[in-house]
Amino acid sequence: MEAPAGNSNVIDMASRGQGPAHPQVFAEVRGISLRKLGGMLAEVLDRSDDALFDFVQRTKSSNEQQDFFDAMRELRRRRGEVEQRYRDFLAESFAALERRRPLKVNLHAAEGADQGLSLVSADDLEEQLAAEQLAALADRRHAEALRQLELRMAQAVGLPLIDPQSLSLGPTTICGAFRAGLQGLELTIKARLVLYKLFERELIDSLGGLVHDCNQRLHQAGILPAVAPARSVPRRDDGIVRETVGDSRDSGSSAYSPQSTRSSSRQLGAGISSGGSEHPPETIDSIFASVRDLCQAVLEAQRMASGAAAGRGQSADAAPSAPRVTLGERHALSALQSLQNNIPESLLRAVDDPHVSLSSLLKQELLKQAERMQLSEPGAGLVEQDEQALFLVGLLFDVLLSQRSYERPVRQQFVRLTVPYARAAMLDQHLFALKTHPARQLLNSLAEACDGNRGESAAERDMLNRVGGVVDKLVADFNEDIAVFSELESDFRDFLDSHRKRVELAEKRAAEAQKGRERLDEARAMAQMELATLMGARSAPPVLEMFLGRYWTHHLAVVFLREGIEAERYRQARQAGEKLWLALLACEAGKDVPPTLRDELTPVLASSGVTGPGAAEVLDAVEWVLLAVRLGRHEAASSHPLPPAMQNLAPLDNSNEEPAPAPSAPGDVAVATAKAEQAEAAEAEGEDVEPPYAEEDVERIKALNLGAWVEFIGENEESIPAKLSWISPISSRLLFVTRRGMRHCAASPQELATLIKQGKLHLRIGDTAFEYAMSQVLGRLREAVPETKQAV
Repeated sequence: MEAPAGNSNVIDMASRGQGPAHPQVFAEVRGISLRKLGGMLAEVLDRSDDALFDFVQRTKSSNEQQDFFDAMRELRRRRGEVEQRYRDFLAESFAALERRRPLKVNLHAAEGADQGLSLVSADDLEEQLAAEQLAALADRRHAEALRQLELRMAQAVGLPLIDPQSLSLGPTTICGAFRAGLQGLELTIKARLVLYKLFERELIDSLGGLVHDCNQRLHQAGILPAVAPARSVPRRDDGIVRETVGDSRDSGSSAYSPQSTRSSSRQLGAGISSGGSEHPPETIDSIFASVRDLCQAVLEAQRMASGAAAGRGQSADAAPSAPRVTLGERHALSALQSLQNNIPESLLRAVDDPHVSLSSLLKQELLKQAERMQLSEPGAGLVEQDEQALFLVGLLFDVLLSQRSYERPVRQQFVRLTVPYARAAMLDQHLFALKTHPARQLLNSLAEACDGNRGESAAERDMLNRVGGVVDKLVADFNEDIAVFSELESDFRDFLDSHRKRVELAEKRAAEAQKGRERLDEARAMAQMELATLMGARSAPPVLEMFLGRYWTHHLAVVFLREGIEAERYRQARQAGEKLWLALLACEAGKDVPPTLRDELTPVLASSGVTGPGAAEVLDAVEWVLLAVRLGRHEAASSHPLPPAMQNLAPLDNSNEEPAPAPSAPGDVAVATAKAEQAEAAEAEGEDVEPPYAEEDVERIKALNLGAWVEFIGENEESIPAKLSWISPISSRLLFVTRRGMRHCAASPQELATLIKQGKLHLRIGDTAFEYAMSQVLGRLREAVPETKQAV
């Protein structure tokens, strides 16, 4: 833990020894918290034996079985130490908060990790990710209550505010305490992850009640007025619907309260777009108002065009047309339910025909089915709200089907989703307005699992099979109960979270490898600059040039990577090369070779793995060449053969400093790199050359945040989704990874802007599949409005 820089007034008060502003209530909250949090850990340790033994029975590997048995024995033997470290961590956090010097917990820093070049071990990185993910999940599940508690605790101790990572009752501090408790135990990573899973269940289940109790006690003491909690999505467990009161902003447990009554949502999200007390502003889709208005304009224009065409087809003395007949709301839902159980072939054919509009097909099939079921008269239409909902669902899935990053089987699954989503939109059109709507979140999770997934690995195939299972269950079970979406999304999200964890691990590895490559390039460039500074335009006998250009520059690069340019060892390494060069100049002037030169050069050879007889051969050759130069035998010095150690140079052993070679960049990126470099070279020479990119695109790329998604367009116009995973502080290059967390490319903003100009890169507008699709729907509607007006 580290103490953050705080407000100067707070520090002054702390230095005078002032305690909390409300000492009695603070003490009560601390007592409640330490008691309940201690009980939480005790429950985890009580259940650890059974959980670990279950894994012993599941695994067939004798080694893994022994590991789990060893973990059970270690936990029994050192349980007291675990609980003591856990309690001490929490007590220290409360004590620091009481002193008004809150301690900030950093889960990202590995315990005992040095800050050198060495990579974090895979086990440490996986445990770190488990702790970070658990803290983030708990924070999302109880976000609003925790924010209230932060404000109340800040007022209770007399601080202006408390950072979430410094809140003693916050998920970050609790997870840090759990991690500290396990520190020093001889447990394999698999056993540790079992314990983290047990702790996750306890934390998620118990934290809400604990935070609520503390908020209530602080409120009773007159600290801040009560704030109405957000209502969370009802969870369906064991067939029972439980409507819980919580403070969730989680991606799967949202502030949306599904009320499946038609009366609550007849006006396509009316009253939502402007925000209201029922739905926090951050849950509202900002572009929905524009989509709704344009949708209404397009449909109205289409109806007017249809009416005008019908009027032109009638004779002048024909009777006026009868009033428009519409299909009743319940009848429309009944017809859709029938279609849901038997998806029409016309919809399935839309998978392979990009010119087919699902909006038109859905409406046609619905009206045909209503006629077949004798629910409507021929020529009947839909009520305005149902028509809008159907139209938007069709456009939404049209966009999803048009994306080339989804394989054909995935697009078939999306087509099967159109009918249940049409029913959901008719039942509750908040689906388009609220980001937290369970149907919307389910579609986001399914799209994330399928985007770019070609089933190339067992994990990807398992993901696709689970998507198919979710679609099957939704088609079979959805019957006007929106909570089904919440139940399916919650179950699928649990599976997706474990997949994300593996992906995050791969992402961090890719970023560390890219960072290592760039640091190595920087070190080598620094070493070459030192060599050029030393030798200038002069040449030296081949033996000395080989020594300086190969061994000395490598030695400089290694020391630069390990200790930096300001280190004493780097100064010594640089002096070794300088002394060799000065020795050459001295010998040219007829002076003797310095007696300590051999000792100065030995560490340089050791950096390249040249030791023993091989090092002696190289140093003997260096001394012989210097002696020949002193005697004026320059030709002999220049023609002296390289010693065997120099003739048979093996690749340098950079296993500790140099990562594996970077995969070759995609062809389009390589071409863009060449063009950008040519433009920069021409500009440096003063030539007036138009750059191959637009400056506004460069600025757009520089404005991207970590985690932003883009689309690279590969061969055959194939769309490749990629995520911005890391930005180099050395070269400002942006590292993009695939859905599997593997490196796709690393390129500069200018190179990426060149790809945008070539149409080989698209920046996504929305973070999720639904938001991105809605932005595309908005574009299509804007294009359709002028066309429909012209048709009228």
